[in-house]
This record gives sequence, C-alpha cells and structure tokens, in this order.
Amino acid sequence: MSEEMKRLIAYVEDLYEDTNSCNMVKVQWFDKVDEVGVPLPMDFDDREIFFSLGRQDLNVECIDGLAAVLSVQHYEKFKGDTRYNLWQPYFCCRQIDNGDIKPFDVTQLQGYWS
Repeated sequence: MSEEMKRLIAYVEDLYEDTNSCNMVKVQWFDKVDEVGVPLPMDFDDREIFFSLGRQDLNVECIDGLAAVLSVQHYEKFKGDTRYNLWQPYFCCRQIDNGDIKPFDVTQLQGYWS
C-alpha cells in the first residue's frame, strides 16, 4: 500500500467479504526504520522492518503488490546468492511492542514457509 508516495508493508492475516459485499483484508503492519518512533539498536539495517501490533481492515483494492519478508538467516543466505540480485526482500527479527523493541521470529507467521 502506498501512503504519501511511500510503500507500506503489512502481513495479511485474513481475506473476507464484509456486510456490504466488499472484499476486505485484515492486515498487521510492519514498520520501516524511519517509522518506528523509538530509539533503534545500533545494529539495524536499512532493509530491516519491525513487526508491529498495529492491525487494520482495508479494502482489498489497497493492496498493490507483494513484498518478501525473510528471517535474518534466510536474508543472509539470499544476499550471498547472486542469481536474485534484482529481488529486494526485507528481513524482520524484531517487533515493536508498546514502545519497546523485542525479538520476533517472522518464520512463525502463518504462510512463511509456503
């Protein structure tokens, strides 16, 4: 989804039809480094995104594409493989929880291994 010419990234939790027969999507947001709003650890990377507790229901038309979000281990493996140099995934290993940065295992999200 784009906001002010900036791409936003979310995890799709559910697709459904509302009472007005509109196709909807329930998402949970990822925050980019410049959106976090809390002091960042010194070891962050510009491709790192942070899983947030923010959820929202949107019209499915707001989704304009796919983004790949990898674990740190898979991201490091990806960076070493030159066959995919045009592909630019993000990685996630932390979440923002009530203003605190905590460890997060993105591989536990439903659909990661698919």
